[in-house]
Amino acid sequence: MNLLFVRKFFCAILFLLPFTLSAQVLDNFNDNDFTVGTLWSGDDAEWTAATGQLQTNGPAVTPTTTHLSTSSTLASNCQWEFFANPKCSTSSGNYMEVFLTSDSANLEGLVSGYFVKIGNTNDEVSLYKKVAGAETMIIDGTDGTVSSSSNNPMKVKVTCDASGNFSLYYDNTGTGANYILQGTVNDLTFTTSAYLGVLVKYSASNNTKYFFDDVYAGPIIVDVTPPSILTATVIDATHVDVGFSEAVELNTAQLNLNYSITTMGFPSAAVRDAGNFSLVHLTLGTAMQNATTYTLTCNGVQDNSGNAISNGTIQFSYYQPHQYDVLINEIMANPTPTVGLPDAEWVEFFNRSAFNIDLGGWTFSDATSDYTLPFYILAPDSFLILCHASDYASLSVFGNALGLSSLPSLNDDGDSLKLRDGSGKLINAVNYSSSWYQDALKDGGGWSLERIDPNNPCGGINDWKASTNSNGGTPGKRNSVFANNPDTNAPELLRAIILDNQNIRLYFNEPLDSGIAILTSNYSVNPSLTVSSVIAKNDFSVVDVSFSNVIQSSTVYTITATNISDCVGNIIGSNNTARFAIPDLPNSLDVIINEILYNPASGGYDYVELYNHSEKTLDLNQLIIASRDDSGAIKDPAVCSDGFLLLPGEFAVLTENADWVKANYMTPNPQNIVEVSALPSFNDDEGKVVLLTNTGNILDELHYSDKWQFALLNTHEGVSLERISYGAATQDSLNWHSAASTVGFGTPAYVNSQFQNPNADNNITIEPPTFSPDQDGYNDVLLINYNLDAPGYVATVSVFNDRGVLVRSIAKNALLEQKGFFVWDGITDEKIRAEVGAYIIWFQYFDLRGNVHAEKKIAVLAGKMN
Repeated sequence: MNLLFVRKFFCAILFLLPFTLSAQVLDNFNDNDFTVGTLWSGDDAEWTAATGQLQTNGPAVTPTTTHLSTSSTLASNCQWEFFANPKCSTSSGNYMEVFLTSDSANLEGLVSGYFVKIGNTNDEVSLYKKVAGAETMIIDGTDGTVSSSSNNPMKVKVTCDASGNFSLYYDNTGTGANYILQGTVNDLTFTTSAYLGVLVKYSASNNTKYFFDDVYAGPIIVDVTPPSILTATVIDATHVDVGFSEAVELNTAQLNLNYSITTMGFPSAAVRDAGNFSLVHLTLGTAMQNATTYTLTCNGVQDNSGNAISNGTIQFSYYQPHQYDVLINEIMANPTPTVGLPDAEWVEFFNRSAFNIDLGGWTFSDATSDYTLPFYILAPDSFLILCHASDYASLSVFGNALGLSSLPSLNDDGDSLKLRDGSGKLINAVNYSSSWYQDALKDGGGWSLERIDPNNPCGGINDWKASTNSNGGTPGKRNSVFANNPDTNAPELLRAIILDNQNIRLYFNEPLDSGIAILTSNYSVNPSLTVSSVIAKNDFSVVDVSFSNVIQSSTVYTITATNISDCVGNIIGSNNTARFAIPDLPNSLDVIINEILYNPASGGYDYVELYNHSEKTLDLNQLIIASRDDSGAIKDPAVCSDGFLLLPGEFAVLTENADWVKANYMTPNPQNIVEVSALPSFNDDEGKVVLLTNTGNILDELHYSDKWQFALLNTHEGVSLERISYGAATQDSLNWHSAASTVGFGTPAYVNSQFQNPNADNNITIEPPTFSPDQDGYNDVLLINYNLDAPGYVATVSVFNDRGVLVRSIAKNALLEQKGFFVWDGITDEKIRAEVGAYIIWFQYFDLRGNVHAEKKIAVLAGKMN
């Protein structure tokens, strides 16, 4: 090669290189400085780039015009592109002008050049030319494209070829992936340029609301890359949305033969989205099969430059979520005081299915409000933290998070949370309470509630507990209490209430398999009523049953549920019946106050027990529990809003936390413990309990005093006051007594430990007289029975050997119920088995009236011969 030629070639390259670099403008302001690199100048003091975008920052004066410009010699055979966002309403006094070419650095003077005007009286993006300050529109953009009063993000592109053919494009997504052609024009007024820049005219309140970014001026960018498929989103069984990497040309995008789906063939229709040109809506000729994965193949779809996709493929699955596919898996209802997590409420979802699930259009609700979820694909075996938008930044560091502008306020002491899909089908429901923490040190705040076993979705309190993680919770990852915790318990029918003379409502202790629960053949009634329909309600633990014939008054019916199963398949057992009847109106003392816990243990809840002392069927939703203020006026009324049928001789306990009562007292009839939203506040020293109808008729009233408690008790905390006799006056202090220690100081929803037994005669017996504690299942323990004539006895029960030596202290100063028993298992106080032989059972008891009794019984402890 000629050496002279080589030298001339490199000299030419060196000569052209600076010119090429200076002609092109490229600036994204990420350095937060418009005076370094690409130099912008003009009204410098009235602009800032501190946020990574060029932003107006001029005086709050009406009107104000401000500008910046930079050197640019590009005028033809080139492309200009930029981002703009006037975060205000545009008008004749509020607009932007982006100069593509200018003969002057001062854009506010009698400048000549081409510019894009953003906003005017028509709120549009249009191309103008200005000759010595006189402007003329040459491309009229679509009216109303700049319509928001607070946010108008956009990308604008202008191309001009060597012949002066201009094209103006606008993208209202602000991404540059969805350009819409606004128009074309041929104009050769200016063929040279010295500057490009931005000018803003604003009123005082908008002085900081104009943004400018991502500026490009350079050669026309030739697109040689075909579009690619980014997403395939299932809308329903016959519709799939295909998302491309760029805007696609209309005709090829809407040709259905350009798409093919395995086993399905060509779609029946393809329609490009009217607003998003990179999105195509496919309609299928037949419905997809549930839980099936398909492959979409695309050929021939072109972008706006004519590049066509070839054998583009993507897999997608059609799946209709079943109940319990997505679980409410963790709840942070009370984050304060914090332990190690942000001071924010949140819930965590878990996808336990094998398919992606789109949560878009699903609703998450509490007892009072519903909140719709945005589009979000929850992958299989993955978690999602749902929080308030303001807490997203602090919680997203722990895992996938979704911030909502509104979120149910999670009540500290309990709430009813529900997750429904887009059709309204219930996917999961959790009715938590503070007792679910099962840890008094953690239910006061800072610790989350965690599900133990996701494969036990209906476990209720038995499948939840407080987090054991040192941070107080495990958002976005597997729960710290995760363990195998299968549900092996059969569902139980708790009760029935009357809705009207042809409809009742059944309450079960856990959610049911809804498909089985609604089968009319699974219900029978005696006396006969014909079941015509069944509807599962709420979280499927409630079922409404309709009859084709009428429920008769003064008749008690029994409904039996058979073949009913819970959500994991356990079949209902013997606890499958409930009685119901048309309720009567109560009169005075038809229902009476029978027991009250007014001073519960720390962290506990009051309760009031009622007893139906009539032959009527009563409905608790017709009754009110209240108190009285100092003037004697009724205050703090509480009602059982759901209704509860109280049949003759039955007990019902009203409390604000049924789970706490069940956890702290023996409750042989848990179905009769009724939770109400609020009870009156009962003082520890004395208080008033008023039972009245919802029409204001007083049925019973008690003015209790803590002095009525048994005098020898060390503390009255956690000790209920029990009524002794139904027939004696309610206000008679002698008709009330502390519940016995032998029953745990309370008898909620069953016969009082101090209930008067008029036939008792202080009878002490043992059985069997000879027992052998060898664990062979025959006479292994000794029962020491008592049946006393009055409440309030205190007993000491001891066992002595035949030499008079104390071998076992069974009870010391125990406050007795009227009828009960103690057990001796043949073990001494030293935790060894007593020797074979005869033993004396010493039963000594006394009351505060000075009555002292003592009885000796002889028992024989036998053993097998070697």
